[in-house]
Amino acid sequence: MKAARSFGGTSRISKQGKRYLRRVIWLMTVNVIRHNSIFRNYFLKRKAEDLSPKKAVFAIAHKLIKVIFTLLT
Repeated sequence: MKAARSFGGTSRISKQGKRYLRRVIWLMTVNVIRHNSIFRNYFLKRKAEDLSPKKAVFAIAHKLIKVIFTLLT
């Protein structure tokens, strides 16, 4: 059995975890930015703060995951 590795986070998405789950999260995030004005405004705000578009999408993904987790608990 493999021992769990700790991940010292960097400013890019890691390739740890399931790639299909990362893909689903990416697709959900892009669509929620496209169709939901609250998330779209947050995305535009993060982009205006000189974040690259990809990092802004990851910020939205993090926010979306927190919202989903809150709804499930």
